[in-house]
Formats: sequence, structure tokens, C-alpha cells
Amino acid sequence: MHDRGFGYQPVPAAELAPQNPYGLLDEQQARNDGYGMTSAALAQQRLSDPNQAETSKLPADRQEAWNTALVGTGHDQVTLSAPGAATLQINTDSCVYQSRNRLYGQGYDQLNLQITGLESQVIASVLQSQTFLAAQQRWADCIAGHGGTATTLQQDRAAVRDALAHAGSRPDALHATARAELDAAKLDATCQDTAHLAAAVQQAQADAETHLDTHWHDQASALLTARHAALAAATPVQG
Repeated sequence: MHDRGFGYQPVPAAELAPQNPYGLLDEQQARNDGYGMTSAALAQQRLSDPNQAETSKLPADRQEAWNTALVGTGHDQVTLSAPGAATLQINTDSCVYQSRNRLYGQGYDQLNLQITGLESQVIASVLQSQTFLAAQQRWADCIAGHGGTATTLQQDRAAVRDALAHAGSRPDALHATARAELDAAKLDATCQDTAHLAAAVQQAQADAETHLDTHWHDQASALLTARHAALAAATPVQG
């Protein structure tokens, strides 16, 4: 950005709720932070882009030029694709793309997309497997035995997501959502343990991975190497 005549301040990364594609949850996490969704939403509300104050002072044409330098013009796009992944369009004249290449190395976006596609294939296979579905049914039976109504592992998370959307920044609504999230997550984790869900997922995933291309280990290793190198080279941003 500086090379193109603009100032730019790194934006601190937002805190994300813990992600597990199968909805796995341990009891300690559930007791401490539920699904981590309300705490992540609160952290997001406190997050601000330090560039907004400076760019708002610029004339309209300079604001547009600043944004174009950051994300690209759209005139120099490449489209990446990989089995199991959505196509990805990249503005190669953007500072975002060029800095990512500098940090992670040339070809990182394609490699990342390939791994994303492989992950999607494995996740889909696990979620459709009889091993997983049987464990999820045992979990649902446990939930019902404690008076709950969820029949799939994502159902309570979806309810929390909806509640957060309606709560906005209202403290009373956020507190109520946090309490409901904790209660749902604690029962969820207890029933996951009862249903031996983690072991079932581990077995189903191992079975699914046997059907992948034999080169996937090399691709995953290359992606991890690029990420570790980027972390080693990066300068921490203070939030």
C-alpha cells in the first residue's frame, strides 16, 4: 500500500468461535465458554479497523483509489478451481494478493484450495457414514432423555447464531443468549461423551481418508510448511 502511495494499518484478527466441522465439543470447553459463539461475537463488536478514521478524511476519489489498491480492480482476475471446492476468483493486482504471495509463497492460494476441497470431501463422507449417523442418533437419544429437542449436532449452534443476530449489541439479550448457549453446550458435550461421538468421528474420518488421492499427504505437508514459514516471518499485530 505504501508503494502505491497510501497508508495502511494492519487490522487485528477477529476472535473466531472454535470450529469443528462435525460439531465435536469437550466438556471443559462447554463449561467455560459454551460453543464460543457469544464471546466471539462480543470480541467482534469491540474490534475496529484502524484505517477507517484515516480513509474517511480522504476525498471520495482517493477513498476509491485506496480501496482499489487494497482489493484490486477486477481487471486482472484469475479463477482457481479444485475438486470438492468452490471456484475462487482472485484479483492479482491487489495488495492483498501480492502480500499474501510474498508471505506464504507463490501458488499458496491454489494449494490451499486443493486442501479445502479434500477436507470438504472427507467431511461430507464422514457426515454421511453409518458410523457417524449411528453415533449422532445415540447423542440425540441422550439429549431427548434430558429434555432437549435437538436431533442434529448443528441445531443448537444454529439457535445460538439466530439469537445473537437478534440480540445485536443489547447487553440483556446477549447475557440471556450466553446463558442459553452455556446450558445447551454443557448438555451437548455430556451427551457426546455418552454417545462416544469423538471415537466414531475418528473412525469414520480414517475410513474416508483411505479413499483420497495418495498425494494428499504431500499437499497437506506443503500447506503446513507455508503457514509455519508465514507465522515465523510475520510481525504480531497488537489489538
